[in-house]
Amino acid sequence: MKKSQIHPSGFALLAMLVLAGCASSPRAVSASDSTEPAVTASTTFDANLRNSINKNVSDIVEKYKVPGAVVGIHLAGKGDYTATIGVGNIQTKATLDAKMPWPLRSVTKSFVVTAILQLVQAGKLGLDDSIAKYTPSLPNANTVTVRELVNMTSGLPEYTNDAFIKAYSADPDRQFTPEDLIGFAATEPAQFPPGTQHVYTNTNTVVLGKIVEMVTGLPISQVLQQNIFGPLKLTHTVYAIDGNDWLKPHPTGYQVDNDKLVPQPNNFSIFAGAGAMISTLADLMIYAP
Repeated sequence: MKKSQIHPSGFALLAMLVLAGCASSPRAVSASDSTEPAVTASTTFDANLRNSINKNVSDIVEKYKVPGAVVGIHLAGKGDYTATIGVGNIQTKATLDAKMPWPLRSVTKSFVVTAILQLVQAGKLGLDDSIAKYTPSLPNANTVTVRELVNMTSGLPEYTNDAFIKAYSADPDRQFTPEDLIGFAATEPAQFPPGTQHVYTNTNTVVLGKIVEMVTGLPISQVLQQNIFGPLKLTHTVYAIDGNDWLKPHPTGYQVDNDKLVPQPNNFSIFAGAGAMISTLADLMIYAP
């Protein structure tokens, strides 16, 4: 059997936004929070390509009212591009550095799935195994497979339901376990019968992360370090347990509240396998060249 690569394919553009969890469409933000800074770029691209990318980056930041961003591009045969734009904190106007660590949010999912595929390759797990052995409380657990978690066809409900929001709002600093998050999902009905639709669902990779821990007997943070971060020499990449894992200096993440940008709480436990990782642009360019 051909040995599988631990690199996922296809990341040509890696952009990290200070506005974590940016909406899929522009949102109104107070003009006092808006910035229109120039792009500071380092690149081997020709002037026309550099200027075109600079304009695109600037337009996106302005369109979404993002305080700042770091962007990296690698194009085979053309070279590399790294740029910063804006600020890392809208109160202090702290400048951005391309070497800063950033929350990866949903890019975490690709690492968790990679860990799952490594276990499959090692013969420790089957893609068509039922998840009932690992998370029996979830709807359709007897028929949902690991494969369906990976390809987002499980039909599992989202864990971010009213009960989760109530618990999180009552104590934003609470350390949620993967079991807690799965427990919230377990109170909801399935979205659809397994394998009948594709719906992007965070619960899928929370469960996959839990399966990694149950199969290996190790915390997923340790599994990722041993099997992915270490071999690839991703020296500034971690699976975060709490806000202390986000080393300073780092940018401030913001969310929109009443049309104003306000700092986001740094509680990585609410994401687990769906988004708890932190990394740098340089490490991501290694992971996804």
